[in-house]
Amino acid sequence: MELEGPGGGAGEHVRRAQRAILSLLPFVERFARGRLPQRARRRMETDDLVQETLVNVLRQLGELDTADPEKLRNYLLLAIRNRVRDEIRRAERGEVRNGALAEGPD
Repeated sequence: MELEGPGGGAGEHVRRAQRAILSLLPFVERFARGRLPQRARRRMETDDLVQETLVNVLRQLGELDTADPEKLRNYLLLAIRNRVRDEIRRAERGEVRNGALAEGPD
C-alpha cells in the first residue's frame, strides 16, 4: 500500500495536521482552564487533561478533516468538553462509591 502520493500524501497530511493542532494549542489550553471542577482534579489537572485529549486527537489524524482550521478548532473544543465530562463522571462515581462505603454498617 502506498502512503505517499501527489503532493506528499498521507505523511504530508499528518505533518500539516500536527502543525495546525500545535498552532491551536494556546487557544485550547486557555479554553480548558477552569473547566475541570476541583472535585474532578484528583486524577488530573487541566494540563494533563489537555495533553491526553491531544494525544487521542493525534491518534485519529487520518480520520480528521484538518483542511478547515475552524472545523479542527471546533473538534478540539468538543474533545476537551467531552474529556471534562468524562472526568466529572469518574469523580462522581468515585465519590458515590467512597461515600457509600463510608456510610455502611460498622
